[in-house]
Amino acid sequence: QQEDRKTFQESLINTCQEIYHDRERILRQDIAKWNSYISFLNHMYGKLKRRQLQYVERQQQQGSNDGIAPRFVLLSLLAECCTTTLTSSLQSLAEVEAMFGVLTNIGRDLEAEMPGRMSLLVTCLREAFLNYRLSPQVSKILLQLIELEAAGWTLPAQAVMYYYPGSL
Repeated sequence: QQEDRKTFQESLINTCQEIYHDRERILRQDIAKWNSYISFLNHMYGKLKRRQLQYVERQQQQGSNDGIAPRFVLLSLLAECCTTTLTSSLQSLAEVEAMFGVLTNIGRDLEAEMPGRMSLLVTCLREAFLNYRLSPQVSKILLQLIELEAAGWTLPAQAVMYYYPGSL
């Protein structure tokens, strides 16, 4: 049963990687599919992250290492998806909101595990924010992500009041 679970997980991650390689077509045809795809990856990452401790403990007890943990493959894939979203034409508010959900979930992990990838992502965030053709709502979300990253993924009270008036 354990082997079946591992095989299923590997197949699912491989399928997700194949879908990513078809991203240009997906982004051109249906942005809602792209948003659903990255939301699914984000959810799957969250599930795998919760199981990471158990996985690592088992690996240490068995004295084995099966290569890269699935969580890191998904973390890398999610970072690529965010970069792709930021370097595409940013067609909709929903697209940026989906990316916001992903980055608020993986930001700390990405910074700790793949700092170079995070640095690239922050550069893409800043460049996208400086794009004069963005709607005010999209610009505000991008600015919030930039501030979140700069603040270690926890906004100070003043920023919370700015982004969420009446919440404090």
